[in-house]
Amino acid sequence: MKENILLTNYKNLTLEELKKLPVEELAQALHGAIREWDKLNQKVNQDSTNSNRAPSTDSPEAKAKRKAEADKKTEHQKHGVRKQGAQPGHKAVSRPLLPLSEGDIVINCKPEICAHCKTSLIEETDSEPYRQQYHDFEVIRRTTEYRKHKIKCGICGYTTESKLSKEANKSTYGPNATGLVGTLTGQNQMSRRMAATFIEEFTGIPISEGSVSNLEKELTEAAQAVKKEIEFAAQNAEQGNADETGMGMKNSQQGWLWVLVTPFAVLFRLFAGRGQKYASLLLGCFKGVLTSDRWCGYNQYPKEKHQLCWAHLLRDYKSMTGQGPDGEAIGKALRKEARAMFRLWC
Repeated sequence: MKENILLTNYKNLTLEELKKLPVEELAQALHGAIREWDKLNQKVNQDSTNSNRAPSTDSPEAKAKRKAEADKKTEHQKHGVRKQGAQPGHKAVSRPLLPLSEGDIVINCKPEICAHCKTSLIEETDSEPYRQQYHDFEVIRRTTEYRKHKIKCGICGYTTESKLSKEANKSTYGPNATGLVGTLTGQNQMSRRMAATFIEEFTGIPISEGSVSNLEKELTEAAQAVKKEIEFAAQNAEQGNADETGMGMKNSQQGWLWVLVTPFAVLFRLFAGRGQKYASLLLGCFKGVLTSDRWCGYNQYPKEKHQLCWAHLLRDYKSMTGQGPDGEAIGKALRKEARAMFRLWC
């Protein structure tokens, strides 16, 4: 702020007026201008490789430079220009055969006569034939209709009305349709309108956006037990990676999607804030080794078990190389030690 004030005081002066100022005052103003220029220059030169910015925010020039550096690193691995596809000596990878189930079709293509001596081969068999599978699917709509009858007694004339079974009082849609809604709107991030359109066109089952929303609520309630199991497994793991990102909530409010990734479970939590309180809610009783960025929300975690993200550290080391001779020497030395550590780790 002080440097900005200094620049503001002198920016409207003419060259002749600046010449009349004391040398010390000019030196102070120049020092502030240089520091301000350096900060702006560093900000302009920031990209995803030397800051916390996402790769998608890089300029076309930065993306081209990053690609050129990546090509240069792999140049020593190339022995001339390679053709696309698998290279000579590459181990072939084929699609695994699926086990046959009821309803699958097997077509045996057998030779009828010997191609050499013309002997009949109809009665012969091959214990290990070559197998090739062709996959397709059928979508069959299955509707269950419950009918409640009223029967009049032929003796007393009283009309008795039956009751629908317990299954009839459940949701209008079965578990397969409900699961499909969860896959489309949850895993594949479809809108409710798109999900309803897809289900109706693909399966022939009529469904509205409101029904899709109701099924989402049913899935949420049914998943509570599973959620508790995931939460217990994640918060009791020996190691985990935590992060958070902005995400819209109801009524256009700003929210934050938090995640704790462990070897056996991944815990997602949506909170209204990004402070230490919400980090504590995410971690719960977690006491393992935590890896995160330097966001202050994680500052309360014990330092002896808090590993800073190496991707962020490497970006910081690269950023140092553009901060004068001393910064460049320190940045290069740190990057060299980091590379040596990763070679030993791998």
